[in-house]
Amino acid sequence: MNRRGRVLSVRGQTFEDEGDCESGDCTRYEADGVWKDQYVGVQVHYYEEGDYLLVDRNDHIPIGSRPIPSPSGRRFFTGHHDDRRWSPYQGASVWEWEPTPRRLRVVDTDLATFHSFTGWRGDRCVEFIGARGYNVGLEPARTFWLAEQDGDWRLLEERPAVCVDDRT
Repeated sequence: MNRRGRVLSVRGQTFEDEGDCESGDCTRYEADGVWKDQYVGVQVHYYEEGDYLLVDRNDHIPIGSRPIPSPSGRRFFTGHHDDRRWSPYQGASVWEWEPTPRRLRVVDTDLATFHSFTGWRGDRCVEFIGARGYNVGLEPARTFWLAEQDGDWRLLEERPAVCVDDRT
């Protein structure tokens, strides 16, 4: 991995900064971490928004935001909301790392708007703050749980039994 001027090279792939941020039209690439000893995380900065890529030797996988690993490291969470630019990676999402990163469930922003990550509550539950429906102002903010139950991931507004409270 290296950077030469406007070009970031990561595992044989190149990403070139474009545009002028002072005029409000730009794209900037910044490597920010290594995940699972296989993927380089690349933060993509646009004028007032962003994205996140996982780059391996063959491809780059857009995931919306920086991954937050589960306690076991087998899964990760991303929470992405940007009311200025639509992305297929918007929402609260649970992903699995193996064999390649794949999204297990996404909570669409029409159902609940993601605001902030609270924490993993075991390997089968994520707690986050958001608001009902597409909601730019996030009013009223509330707690949600995204939990694996009966072989599927479900959005819940009350803490399910599978969610371990490790804050005590």
